[in-house]
Amino acid sequence: AMIVQSREEHQRGEPHDPDFAVEMKFRVMLAERLPVDYEYPDKLARILAIHKQLVRWQVSGRISGHVICIESNGVGWGLASDLRTKIGQFVISYTTVGSSMDKPYGGGKVSMPRLAALDWMRIMMETHHLKLVPDAPGHKQLASELNSFVWRRPGRPEAMQGQTDDLVMALCGGLWVGSKIIGPLLKAARRPRRATVN
Repeated sequence: AMIVQSREEHQRGEPHDPDFAVEMKFRVMLAERLPVDYEYPDKLARILAIHKQLVRWQVSGRISGHVICIESNGVGWGLASDLRTKIGQFVISYTTVGSSMDKPYGGGKVSMPRLAALDWMRIMMETHHLKLVPDAPGHKQLASELNSFVWRRPGRPEAMQGQTDDLVMALCGGLWVGSKIIGPLLKAARRPRRATVN
């Protein structure tokens, strides 16, 4: 499942003001579930095609930058590795963990605590910081999955019996990375490196 979403930052107040905050808003531009019979090369080609479109938007000034987030649990690890080889710095891989602790980034590893991330997505929706673009391709499928996403087992929100939640979890991953990960990664990249002598 793939989600393409935009992230906008809005400053509230002046940077010297103690109440200064950066407010983020997300819009879902595309929700797509690849067919089950898609082979690995087809999946890779589809993601690369989306990347090329985003590069064109970036060159034209329509967007200021983009990243591709890949859940690297299981089979996603190979896809993330191949994408990193082909397009480099545009790829962030993350692992989904069962913890509810909100510690998204540390030691160079990116993790998404499932319960904390789902709760963050709920908050973003309730505060209208996450919106589905009404004419976005796949928006009806995503809305359907969101409506069938329930607490099925103690401590585990997931799709109702017979339904899927792939688009919901892809949206959750993109929101998590966009809200919690990109900032710390950019700070780490800008931090001056000290020379070491052995």
